[in-house]
Order: sequence, then C-alpha cells, then structure tokens
Amino acid sequence: MAGLMVGSPLDELLMSDVSQVRAAVARSKAHGRVAIIITDNLKTHTTEGSLLVRSMLTELSGQLSLVYTPAYDPDANRIEWLWRISRRIVTHNHHRRDFESLLADARMHFETLTHTPDDLLRHIGSPYAPDKRPTQSQELAA
Repeated sequence: MAGLMVGSPLDELLMSDVSQVRAAVARSKAHGRVAIIITDNLKTHTTEGSLLVRSMLTELSGQLSLVYTPAYDPDANRIEWLWRISRRIVTHNHHRRDFESLLADARMHFETLTHTPDDLLRHIGSPYAPDKRPTQSQELAA
C-alpha cells in the first residue's frame, strides 16, 4: 500500500488486519458478493480520519462497503455490553494501590472469560448462549 511503512509491532498488526480484509473481500467476490464491514465511527475507522481506510476503499472499490453504527449505541454494539459488565466487576467502586493491580485484575477477569465461553456469550446477549440464566460474573456485579 503506497505510503505505508512496515516495521513496528503496530504496523504489523495493521497489515494483519489489511490481510484479513483482503481475504474477506476475495471470499465475497468469489461468491459474486460485495464484502460489508460493520464498524463504529471511531475517527481511525473512517475515510476522513485514516489514510489506510481511504486506500483500502480505493483499492477495493466496488468490492467493499463500510457500514457505520452510530457514534455511541451500546444496543447496536454488543462489545459495549461486555465492557459494561467488565467495568462493574473490575473497576467500578474498586480501589487499587497502583495501576499494576488494576491491570492484573482486568487480565484475570478476561482470562476467566476465555475459560467460560457460555458466560461470554450471555454477557453480550448472544442468541447462541446456552441459556439466559445470570452468569456468576453478572451476579457478582449486581
């Protein structure tokens, strides 16, 4: 991509994302479809705020469409549901001596979720969650 220098870990992460987008577009194109990415209005996700987004849309013109959710709409963005419950469990009205303690608690919370995918699905209101009973985390947060 013109003007994009690769070298830092962030650049490598961005290039990985670009590769994933290109692969999704290729799959959609193989089925005669346009690839659609649903994203929020974070400035770096818009053509006005990102040279990379502008370049990708120019390169993949007619093959890729971006659909933006409202700037802040927690009902449309399920990850906000996870952040809400995580905030209650990890940070809300909890006091730590230092930042490292906060990071350790946050890591432990998200590590726990990796071992309890049913809880994670329930946190985000997924229709694929096994049932709708409150999770242990939700009970602790209530």
